[in-house]
Amino acid sequence: MNVDEEVERLKEEIKRLGEPQPDGSYKVTFGVMFNDDRCANIFEALVGTLRAAKKRKLLTYDGELLLQGVHDNVQIILKPEAATPSGGEAPRISEMIEEESAKVANPGKHEHPSSYKQNSFRHTHI
Repeated sequence: MNVDEEVERLKEEIKRLGEPQPDGSYKVTFGVMFNDDRCANIFEALVGTLRAAKKRKLLTYDGELLLQGVHDNVQIILKPEAATPSGGEAPRISEMIEEESAKVANPGKHEHPSSYKQNSFRHTHI
């Protein structure tokens, strides 16, 4: 399962475990999520998936890193659907990875090919 799929599953689990709020958001504590058997079976790294969703501004919680026991009472708030960015507004992680891979696969894309060959030839025969 990729990060996009995990974030979508996380949203479903927060709705299942959390309490709906009048504004359309859902609230659940980290402890409830961490100790839930279904969540434990779905998410290899619950904290990492929470951080990915927070980075995408789909949910909020206090702090950066949540730890079992210490942060069991931290409220995780899934924002209302209307307030979350649509798929077209935020780049998907898979798209960002593809862009970075293309940069790595084509180093010096903007250099003139003949100057690149001359430089590498100079270095190997000096």
